[in-house]
Amino acid sequence: MTAGPPAIEEPPSGQASDEPAEGERERILETLGPTPVAIDDSIAHTGARPGAVQLVLLELDLSDRLERHPGGLVSLLL
Repeated sequence: MTAGPPAIEEPPSGQASDEPAEGERERILETLGPTPVAIDDSIAHTGARPGAVQLVLLELDLSDRLERHPGGLVSLLL
């Protein structure tokens, strides 16, 4: 018999595991502005998990408030 795919564990309390912690979203937004910055710099400056930063960037992107640039750079659209 072959084993099936590994079970996916649900995060506690039904929240997505990459959901930013309290205050984390604000810290991430503070690293962004009209000048392009590296996503890695936002992660380093906030101490946030990469998944949380990517989730905030995705939300901004979907609301047409984010511009993506070559080389992993992003900026806010004003």
